[in-house]
Amino acid sequence: MWACVQGSQMNLEQLKKNVGHRVQLSPVACRLDTYGLPLPEVSEDWLIETVTDEQICLSKTTGHVLILGKDHVHHYTTDPQRSLGPIKYGFLTLLVQPFICGDNVWVKPTVRPGEALPPPRVTITDKIVQFTYPTDSGLQRQLEQFGFRVHWSRESQLPMRIESEGWEAVIEPDSAGRLFRFRVKDGRDDLILLKKRVGFAPR
Repeated sequence: MWACVQGSQMNLEQLKKNVGHRVQLSPVACRLDTYGLPLPEVSEDWLIETVTDEQICLSKTTGHVLILGKDHVHHYTTDPQRSLGPIKYGFLTLLVQPFICGDNVWVKPTVRPGEALPPPRVTITDKIVQFTYPTDSGLQRQLEQFGFRVHWSRESQLPMRIESEGWEAVIEPDSAGRLFRFRVKDGRDDLILLKKRVGFAPR
């Protein structure tokens, strides 16, 4: 293991010897959906593509590329348990938090090495609608065209629907870009509009 201290050329030279290694990042890249909401955490391997005197280039199989400054890496740690064959594995402890949204990748400084930052705050407002709103507005037809099934769920059942059954809240922007989810008021237990992908969107 070696420690990468800001301005340490010797440690950067050591990292150049790790080109071609596959590494897991700490903190793990925070993946966001199209609305900026966090997706489930996935610990993935990144390939060390190149290391120059100024930056480190990492890539992964999804096609994302992460460019790090030489002062973004705190230290590299080997992973001998996974490096039993020709491919070498390790860990990169960073001083930045990577974020991924669609094809975009960016970083923000962390407080401490390897410590994750919270995802960006996104404000979602409930829009009070009638039970027939999905069909009356054309929203249900639009979602079904993209391979989703639409369903109203009791708010008390949301944890089970989302965590165990794969549903997610329907969230849509208005003309000003503000995000809304859809609620039907009920004196006992409000309804929240959910969606779940059951097919593929037509090409």
